[in-house]
Amino acid sequence: MHPILEDNTLLCIHGGKVNLKAKNAKRIKSDNIPIMLHNEIQGASISGCVNPPILGGPCTK
Repeated sequence: MHPILEDNTLLCIHGGKVNLKAKNAKRIKSDNIPIMLHNEIQGASISGCVNPPILGGPCTK
């Protein structure tokens, strides 16, 4: 399994971009890029999700 890095691109199933920002893991790095912790990925905001309101609305986290 590969770690998720702060500069990786993650998308929700509707194409929204997960905004990754390492807060607690600044000291844990790979090639000088912070590795994301599980709780930071789960709490990340999502922008640009196009899921319509009738189907539950856009993903936000």
